[in-house]
Amino acid sequence: VGGGGGGCDEREDDFEAVRAARRTRLDHERHVDGAPSNAVASSPSADPQPLPPRLAAALGVVIGAAVKSVLTGAESSAIGADVSQWRLKWADEICRLWNGAADDEEYYRSGAAWTGRLAGKARSAGREDAFRRGRLEGAIDKEKLWAHPRHVLDSHGEHYAGELPGGIDLYLRLHNDDVHTFEQVIEALHAKSAEPIAVPAGGEGSVGKVGGAGVRGEDVRASNERSSSGGAVGTEEPGRSLRNRPFSDDMDISPRDRRRAFRGGGKSSSGASSPTWNRSPTSSPVQAAAGAVPGLVNHAPGVQFSEIDPSAPLVPRADAAQELTRKVDADGQVLVRSYETLNGAGVGFARLRSSAGLHCSVMTTARMESEERAKTLLEWLAGLVGSHPAIGATVVQALVDVTEGEDVLCHSEGGNGSAAGAESGGVTGRKSRGVAVWSAPRTMPCWSGTAESWWSADGEKGGVPAWRRRMDAFPPHLDSSYLTREEGRELFRQGMLPGRGGMERFVSVTGADPDFYANVPYSLPDSRLRKSPHTLWGMLPASHVSKSDAPDYDAFTHPLLRKLSGDAGPNARDADDVRLQSRVFVLDTDLRKHGEGEHLTSSLFSHRMAGLHMVGGVSHVDEHGSARSDYFNMSDAGVTTKERSRKISSCSSFVAPASPVLLLLLLDPYSPKQLRGCLHRLFLSLLTDSRFKSRFAAALGAVAYGPTSTLFCAGIGTEVDTMLGFTVQLFTTG
Repeated sequence: VGGGGGGCDEREDDFEAVRAARRTRLDHERHVDGAPSNAVASSPSADPQPLPPRLAAALGVVIGAAVKSVLTGAESSAIGADVSQWRLKWADEICRLWNGAADDEEYYRSGAAWTGRLAGKARSAGREDAFRRGRLEGAIDKEKLWAHPRHVLDSHGEHYAGELPGGIDLYLRLHNDDVHTFEQVIEALHAKSAEPIAVPAGGEGSVGKVGGAGVRGEDVRASNERSSSGGAVGTEEPGRSLRNRPFSDDMDISPRDRRRAFRGGGKSSSGASSPTWNRSPTSSPVQAAAGAVPGLVNHAPGVQFSEIDPSAPLVPRADAAQELTRKVDADGQVLVRSYETLNGAGVGFARLRSSAGLHCSVMTTARMESEERAKTLLEWLAGLVGSHPAIGATVVQALVDVTEGEDVLCHSEGGNGSAAGAESGGVTGRKSRGVAVWSAPRTMPCWSGTAESWWSADGEKGGVPAWRRRMDAFPPHLDSSYLTREEGRELFRQGMLPGRGGMERFVSVTGADPDFYANVPYSLPDSRLRKSPHTLWGMLPASHVSKSDAPDYDAFTHPLLRKLSGDAGPNARDADDVRLQSRVFVLDTDLRKHGEGEHLTSSLFSHRMAGLHMVGGVSHVDEHGSARSDYFNMSDAGVTTKERSRKISSCSSFVAPASPVLLLLLLDPYSPKQLRGCLHRLFLSLLTDSRFKSRFAAALGAVAYGPTSTLFCAGIGTEVDTMLGFTVQLFTTG
């Protein structure tokens, strides 16, 4: 646009923000990489001393982890505001506490420990042959080793858990708005329910009927053989265990060694029938006096009342209800009471949401701690921004990056690290120079070197140790050797496919145990597939958004996979490419532009209202269930079909690549007041950066403004701390 000399096209000003962002990106790369200033400096003052390369690289990892933690804290309240999401999410957190496995990879060591312990019991009982036979067949009752979401969601199940693990509680939190009056809030808190309120279960997944269990290497091999011969694949009954487990008739196996006792037949440990009688709104009078739960008031000390009894109000005393109403108006949110079961919390949630139309959420102890951690990290990031240009550039990169950490801030002349490819959302490749702001931790795949044959060779004379052979499979000097957990799982799955040279070759090269993921009892969809609690927007992978069937969206690749298949790639750059996860996009799913706001906030299941409905995430599993999905075939469980997804994307008013700043803007109406204040202050301090201002304006104006204004008109959020005020700041900050 425009020409040389004094001529200038009038349309040139339309792209001034883009050009300014590109110039700032080049300055960011120069500051981060410590390159000397060019002739046309962006500032008349001299540049400060560059950071040491190792310090700059370490800050990239730390700042990326901090932004990731902030995003986790910001989305907690949004998950808690949607019953279709928090029932499965919180059940998953509870089960992982019982199982002692924060990530799926930790089930490998836990399963090995249990196998060794049970082998000793079988040996002492003279049943070693039965143990070996059962281990080979993978036959064991899954209920006896691992906790499953249905144990805390299905109150009619045999193994229903009557209480939560130690150190975790559920809290019903009420948020402030500009719609309801004091009298309406007091009545909702103190009034009795006229008729029984059912537990809000939205579908099969809402009672824990989810799949995604791990499979043994032998089952993967058999499945590949059936697939290659044209036989039926995946016809096994989902209830049959496919994991590497000992025999199932061992009466010594008991969950009491790892977690609190399960309640059988819907009865409590004291023999009382369901519904269960639980404690008062605080954990205990001692904890309340000590301030163990900030903001939670003990309304009736020593009084025990039911979680789901319709004759019992949420707050038994009228003066306590008035106090809570004043606190929610002053602080922005308040904890109403605590619960010991997910079903009880669901009933309390339904009483505030569907009966009174109040904005509320159900939170866990860990999620509330993550919000406190996010506030501290936001204050820390705001203080770092102005300390050094390289640090400010790293913070901006962590917020606006759409490549999930693959875009590297690297100053190079005409190289792949230029801003042209990065700002357009392309993958610039992984370099050894510059600073990579990782959105997730990366490491060498932890399944490499776990094969028994590798470790048995260590004792042989002159044998190469397993840890050294692992370095041959994943050279430590290559960026492609460091993967996220999700990428490592996909690489494991791809390596086990027959088209990559077969399972035997993959195991011999990487030393992977074919049964590494066999102990995983269940899995939920990709955590990146977030969804609006009121179904105003959703997220889909790139393969479900594109209108073409381009192979780039579905074909995952890695240098190791090319080595196994004998394909060196068309050129050197392609040979080093790592693509093991699909990009995710945010799209509009709202057709209720003129719908009533009262119905939007009072509906328990917003995806049943008029609109494009949910497109992915745990709420999609909640509606349809995923009991027949195995661990390496969860793509269909957490997202709708490609045909329907592409129809939805064609009707959407926006389809945008996901970045942390965009997600934080979309989740802003649901966050606590104090967390929003810290986030707004960080954004305000970054608006002087042209690159951040350009990306922030695009995310707010083109994507987040519509859903945020819809929620504000429906009564979610307040005028004094809404994100909509930044529309003025974008014009006044320059």
